[in-house]
Amino acid sequence: MKRAKFLLVGCGMMGGALKQGWERAKAPFEVVVIEPTNSEYLSDVTSLPGAYTPDVIVFAVKPQTLPKILPSYKHFSAKGCLFLSIAAGVNLDHYHKILGEEAHIVRAMPNLPVTVGQGMAVLVTRSSLSEKQRTLGEAIFEVSGKATWLDKESLMDVVTAVSGSGPAYFFRMVECLAAAGIASGLSPEVAMFLARQTAIGAGAMLEQSADTAMDLRLRVTSPGGTTAAALSVFDENGSLAKLTLTAVRAAIHRGQELSQ
Repeated sequence: MKRAKFLLVGCGMMGGALKQGWERAKAPFEVVVIEPTNSEYLSDVTSLPGAYTPDVIVFAVKPQTLPKILPSYKHFSAKGCLFLSIAAGVNLDHYHKILGEEAHIVRAMPNLPVTVGQGMAVLVTRSSLSEKQRTLGEAIFEVSGKATWLDKESLMDVVTAVSGSGPAYFFRMVECLAAAGIASGLSPEVAMFLARQTAIGAGAMLEQSADTAMDLRLRVTSPGGTTAAALSVFDENGSLAKLTLTAVRAAIHRGQELSQ
């Protein structure tokens, strides 16, 4: 079977995370990287061999960089190449204006756990993609996690706020849980060890169980017990749910600002 050719444009934080995930999973495609800040990779599109035509071009650069580089890739539109971008806040209209209405373009939002094979990516397009192109788009992320499609691009800011930024929320909870342990007498090392492993175990249960998060929570919570006492504080007047909603909406609002 012919190996698909992937051109990765940008190998910074998220581009590097994708590449790391592909290597970890021994993904069945050939990857060429363009990253001007690293001499290990090609410096720009002019460094590619003249006959080189990738199946997929993945843009993993900062949003403000895109207007400068996109025109250099327009000639690949006529070759049936799939363009996929993970730049936050840049909508499909922007890409089509530069690459052409006929271009096959997918916008995606992955998250950092792609580096450990547990990523989550959401894809959206308004192009008519072939089955092969859809499969390749999904394969970019499914070798290192899971992928799903949206019907409405307008929901991408919500996706960014929930799953794109989401890992940081859980990391922050681990920090707070460890800090609570320290404040209550545990050593910093023991407190962080307990908090980290508890988060890892809870995540594994979510992955391996068919039960909902609520079902799992109830399994841990004995009526009138210690867990119930703590949850009653989190849930007093819906405080945790309200705080989470406010935080997610702040991320959505910021995403909308960036897209302007």
